[in-house]
Amino acid sequence: MRILAALLMFLMTAPALAQQETPEEERGLLMSFIEDRLSAPNRQIRIQGIQGVLSSNAQIGQITVADNEGVWLRIVNASIVWSRTTLLLRQRLQIDTLSAERIEVVRKPIPDESLPAPESSSFQIPELPIAINLDALEVPSISFGQDVFGLESELSVAGRIRLEDGSLDTALDITRLDGPGGQFGLTATYANETEELDLDLKLSEPADGIVANALNIEGRPPVALEVTGAGPLSSLDVTLALDADGERVLSGITQIRRQDEGLAYGAELSGPIARLIPVQFRDFFGAETTLEARGLVKDAGGMRLDTLDLRSAALSLQAAAETQADGFLRRLNLDATIDNGSDERVVLPLPGGETTVGRATVDLSFGEAGSEEWSGQIAVDALATPEFTAERAVFDLGGSLAT
Repeated sequence: MRILAALLMFLMTAPALAQQETPEEERGLLMSFIEDRLSAPNRQIRIQGIQGVLSSNAQIGQITVADNEGVWLRIVNASIVWSRTTLLLRQRLQIDTLSAERIEVVRKPIPDESLPAPESSSFQIPELPIAINLDALEVPSISFGQDVFGLESELSVAGRIRLEDGSLDTALDITRLDGPGGQFGLTATYANETEELDLDLKLSEPADGIVANALNIEGRPPVALEVTGAGPLSSLDVTLALDADGERVLSGITQIRRQDEGLAYGAELSGPIARLIPVQFRDFFGAETTLEARGLVKDAGGMRLDTLDLRSAALSLQAAAETQADGFLRRLNLDATIDNGSDERVVLPLPGGETTVGRATVDLSFGEAGSEEWSGQIAVDALATPEFTAERAVFDLGGSLAT
């Protein structure tokens, strides 16, 4: 996305910058523009084989993105068919086709600490200085290495997007080309002025699909997901349904309602999600897991979680929290209990499946009455790991948290 953004920025500024440039100078200008603005100590952008950058059909032979361990992303034979006249005369970036012959995601990149941390804010489509209309995004082959999400795979991507006057209209279709196949489709429209959202997301994959591997779902079953919602954000209901191997494992609804401070939300989700969990952990979740949450996303930034209630066979968790406009925590209360109601030990859903407890409680508190002090306690009965056992372990916590 950052590469695409740089290309779009260049198309907007290049006509003024390169009025007297030769073709060779045009290529050098583009490479310098993108490489200088996107490269960082742990991210190096390299571009080769640029042709016709200021024409209506620009082509780039190869783009590579590398970190300190080498190249992790390669884009081959990218091209863009666009209207320079429309940009100059109507301040509209009209792209007929943006395509690439092949994209290779070799491995996961090293985390890039130069990127800014996301901040919580109200839901808004960015107001751009010009309209952007991409009629066709076409990538017939995107390959992922085994390291990316645990499954070597190949996809094709097609779509479109329009961003204009604070409104979004987009569609995306993804098809898996190798292995058992699979389909992902997304259509969405939204306008800042009316706050009207129309969302339709559908995923359908046979056994051993990408989602099942990425989420490490036990047995890699067939997966189907549907998320839909239509209406104004002031009164919007979004429904979710997730199936695994033909069984409904999670369903529910999220309601969004406009209030003076921002958008209030309420979510109720439930289902036998233990079906998605490795066998040794299924008793922890039991026949049904439920989640209820109520809160507010503030127009001025930050959020408030009024209540969070998560329950399964062995877990009961209640929490409330609030952040400042910049996302820094202002208040937190959390109470959790792990107890299956019997004399049998509880197997915790931790790597290895060999950590058990008889009972455990967690209490945390921060920001009461505006204080920057936090306190808490973790108490565990009959703790057992492969390296350590304790009849009872108690940890008293405390300190101060400040910006």
